Amino acid sequence: MAKIKIAVAGCLGRMGQEISKQILQNENLEFVGGFEHKKHKDINKHLNKVSSIHSAKLVTANAAQLIKVSNVIIDFTTPESTLDNLKIASANKKAVVIGTTGMTDAQTKKVKSYSKKIPILMSSNMSLGVNLLFNLVKQTASALKDTDYDIEIAETHHKHKKDAPSGTALSLGEHAAEGRKTKLNKSKVLDRTKKLSSRKKGDIGFSVTRGG
Repeated sequence: MAKIKIAVAGCLGRMGQEISKQILQNENLEFVGGFEHKKHKDINKHLNKVSSIHSAKLVTANAAQLIKVSNVIIDFTTPESTLDNLKIASANKKAVVIGTTGMTDAQTKKVKSYSKKIPILMSSNMSLGVNLLFNLVKQTASALKDTDYDIEIAETHHKHKKDAPSGTALSLGEHAAEGRKTKLNKSKVLDRTKKLSSRKKGDIGFSVTRGG
């Protein structure tokens, strides 16, 4: 059986390095290489010299080159970079796994449009347990009425996390809203400092901690 050829976008990022290492350890997968933004300081350097990835392949800025020789692209980068990579992957009929968070509604719609042309797996969290939690939150929110129960989502991430609330926290909010047959955009409260008032029935509040 032929190995699945995988390219990693943002290979020098925290997730990019971990994903690359897992690919190299899996005998069913082939790591064809990783790419970064053209302005990254380590472009054209060997991966094993600038990261914890045990590979002598060079870090490239040529995403198109690696995407063309891959079967699958794994992308945990930024919304803008992900959309750029999707455009190339779509033109070459390649599958994409997306763990990028912080996308706007418009950006998410673009991803969905690409999914009509190529296979795409996209999730705010790749953990089986967390995805089970999404469904449990939806069921719970449906069973507990907003007249008697309030929803508050508190999340903590490391200080390198750029988007807030995290994609996981927002997904929890979306599933809670679905359980109550409403939209998160109508009920979410991200900041209570701007308007001094008690919470409204049906509000889904968020609090965010970063550090450590």
